Amino acid sequence: MDQFASTIPFIEIDGQKVDSEARSNCIVREWNCQKGTFERLMLNGLYSSATALNINMHNQDLISHNLAHVNVPGYKRSMQTVATFDDMVERVNANGESQFENANSSPVSKNINGAHFAAFKTDFSQGRIEETGDNLNVALDGDGFFVIQGENGPLYTRNGDFKVNANKQLVLPSGFIVEGEGGPIEISNALGASIAQDGTITVDGEEAGKLRVVNFTDLNQLLPAGTTLFYAPENAAPEEADLGKTRIIGGCLESSNTQAVDELIKMIAGMRHFEAAQKTLTSISETIAKHTSTQTA
Repeated sequence: MDQFASTIPFIEIDGQKVDSEARSNCIVREWNCQKGTFERLMLNGLYSSATALNINMHNQDLISHNLAHVNVPGYKRSMQTVATFDDMVERVNANGESQFENANSSPVSKNINGAHFAAFKTDFSQGRIEETGDNLNVALDGDGFFVIQGENGPLYTRNGDFKVNANKQLVLPSGFIVEGEGGPIEISNALGASIAQDGTITVDGEEAGKLRVVNFTDLNQLLPAGTTLFYAPENAAPEEADLGKTRIIGGCLESSNTQAVDELIKMIAGMRHFEAAQKTLTSISETIAKHTSTQTA
């Protein structure tokens, strides 16, 4: 090295003469820079592939949940929204807190790669109206929810599969009491009950009560409280539904808005996405291992 350095004592870098030792230092710094760039790219690729795997696993869980409740009256399918890196950066403040307005959004960090689970959402689209012939069944054709007395406040549902409990009160199969405009509705004779289009319930020709139907300005504020139940945060006040636009149909039920065929197609597509992300992760891991073993040798 000394002999070579004495033969070529100086070289020019950016127009300046430097000795061979400085040149060696420059080459080392350049190599370290390239190595650092490579490592960052590889690690970012690993993180991106890992987030893709996580998102697809979560999506498969949601699809399975939807398929399990395809025959439950009033069930509303669940879905997730995904945000890219740029979307997340735009919604993260200086403290690293998420700026998503949806109450179901998850906390995020500014140090994020790839895609990210942004929020859990419910599809509130109308399900099919199916006739059952049961005089205590009722469906809503249009916007609105039945009001249910929950343990910690009112709950809301589209499931009109009502029953009568031991206290002669109108309830859901789970036992939660259905709330009428004047409180719980008492049904003295279930076989003699009928439900009119305005929600009035008569028993043997006498009025027993009237179903309370409400609606919300922003349905995305509602949070799941059970299979077909939802609760509203304090900033989401219910409004009385417009029964001129919403029909109350007795002897019928609203079926789940989950379409089994559509969910199965999404499940297959999700499996393909998962496999692609898994192959990418394996490829990057092998590249890093090869690069590391080369440098070690």
